[in-house]
Parts: sequence; C-alpha cells; structure tokens
Amino acid sequence: MDSLRDCINRIPSLLTKIIDNKEVNIADTLNKEKAFIKNADELVYIGSGTSLTSISTAKKFAQKVSGIRISIYNPNEFLNDEYIYNPNAIYIIVSQTGNSVVTRNALQFLQEKGYCVFAMSESADTKIAKDAKYHIDMGCGYEEYPTRTIGYTTTVFTSMLIAMQVAIIKESITQQDYDGYIEEAKASIANHRNVSDSTYEWLTFNKRKMLRSSCLLFVGSGELLPVAQEAAVKVWEIPQIPAFGYETEECLHGPNYGFNSTHCVIVLNGGGDDESKMMALGRYVKDIFKNGFIIGQQVYNDEDLLFTPKSDNFKFIEFSAAIQILAYRLADDGGRDLYAPHDNSVMESYFITHDESK
Repeated sequence: MDSLRDCINRIPSLLTKIIDNKEVNIADTLNKEKAFIKNADELVYIGSGTSLTSISTAKKFAQKVSGIRISIYNPNEFLNDEYIYNPNAIYIIVSQTGNSVVTRNALQFLQEKGYCVFAMSESADTKIAKDAKYHIDMGCGYEEYPTRTIGYTTTVFTSMLIAMQVAIIKESITQQDYDGYIEEAKASIANHRNVSDSTYEWLTFNKRKMLRSSCLLFVGSGELLPVAQEAAVKVWEIPQIPAFGYETEECLHGPNYGFNSTHCVIVLNGGGDDESKMMALGRYVKDIFKNGFIIGQQVYNDEDLLFTPKSDNFKFIEFSAAIQILAYRLADDGGRDLYAPHDNSVMESYFITHDESK
C-alpha cells in the first residue's frame, strides 16, 4: 500500500488526466443542458466536509469566469434552513464516495423539483452517480485513505473547470480565455511536487513547535481561506491535533486576543490585498509568542516556508500540497499508524453520515 505521501504526490498526474478528459467528462455532460445553462443566473455547489471546503475554494474563480452568482451550501443547511430555491440555477451536488446520506437527499429533492442538477463523485459506480440524471467524475479515482487529500484537490479543480465550461456556454469568456486558464493551471500542476518535497524537508527543522503546540490555527484570505479551513480539517483528522481555520480579518477580531505560546499560528500568504495584514500577523506571533510560521510567496525569516506560486488563479494547488504534506508528516513523525484499519463501528453506533451498504 502506498504511503499517504505517495498518494499526495499522485495529484499532478490526476489533475493532468482531468484536463485530458475535460471534453467528454465536463463539456459533453454540461452541453446536455446547454439551452438551460445559457440563461441560468446562478451556480450552486452543495457538499459536506472536504467536499464543502473544495467547492468553497473554487468559488472565487468560478464567479469571476462565469459572471453569475455562485452559492455554496452544505446539504443539511440547504435542505433545512432555506425556503427559496432558484429554478434558474445550475446545481452541482458533490460527494466523493457518493455515499453521503444528506447529500443524496439534496440530489433527490432537486431532481424531484425538476431542476437542472449534476452529481459529482469519484466514479460512475457510486450511489449518487446512479441516482443522478447527469454525473461528472471528479477525477480522484479510488483513494486508499479515508482522510481525503487527492479528492480535495481534484474536486476544486473539476469545480473550476465546470465553471469555465458554463462560462463558455454563456459566452462570458472566449475559447482563448479558456485555453489561457488551462495553461495557467498546468504551471501550478508542474510546481506541485516541488512544493510537496520542499514542505517535507522544511518540516524536518520546524515540526517540533507544531507537535508541541496545543492547537494549530491556519489563517488565509480569499481563495486561501477555504484552504486554511481544509488544513484545519486535515490536521485534526490525520495527526489528530486540534486545529482551526480563519479568514485573516476575522482572525484579527477576537482570536488574536486569545493567543499564547502553546498556539501555533500558520499564515498562508498568497499575496493580494491582505498581504500586509498577513505579514503583520505572522511577525506578531513569531516575535511575541515564538510560535508561528508564514507559508507562501513572502515570509519573515528563515524559519518560514518560502515558495512562489506559478499561477494566481490556481495557486490552491501548490498551497494544498504544502498543508497536506504538513498533516501527513506531523502524523507520521508523531507516531500515528496511518496504515491501521479505519474502524468507524463505535461512532456509527451513535450516528451514520454515509450509507456504505451495497
């Protein structure tokens, strides 16, 4: 069985495969509702857990290219807390395994209303794929570890390509624009392994602070906010260290008053309008509490992880490589056996979120 690190390092080849298959998997599928999509006024993504952070990561880019409103929901919120459903929206229902009970309920609800809805999962053999009128493969294939890493990155990328195809149908972008985005994505894909390897080596010298901390707090802005939130999910899930994800400005409006030297604050610096705030926050936690790091294109000192994203719109590919390797190495060096069987039987005697029956 491959290590989790090996799985993470498979991601570039799978993203390339998504590009190679995009015409059949995405364009041909969406074109089945081309007339409707051309006049649609909203694109709604629905998913839970890592699927939710994935579609949230895609939101900013999806809105920019499609030119229409992008809404993100978890399925429980969508079904139980909403009263107005847009009949003119395109709905994308996301579940990697296709077994998420409430996500499948959302699909059923929308199809019964006759809305334009597509399911996205790891294969055409999943339950949600069989339930759906239309299915899009998220391109991750079977993922050996239940702590999803491949699925996060491929779901974000596939969600972005869906928005690009919607934009082509709606003539919000030209084919030349589309091709330019693909080339930009390829640059980040090519840099994924470099960031993965450099992160692994960087942790050799910096993991001790993280492993000794009572919690890790990841901070990001824009499209890197959901990357920070996904980092928190993965660090709590894999090395089992309490972790949290915050938007930069929100982190400066409350959590900052509670920091102490046992909290490790990790700033994801992708540049942009909030870069000065991110750098100031990074300097603060490093100078005052001696426990923090900056990851990205501008750093404070040689303890930080410096790398330059090769694209702006797809930099999540490189940042997600860093946080996934971070979660893996903290677990491996912290002594967790990631090869141990994953047994949910005790938990599922209290509640069930996924129906894995045949």
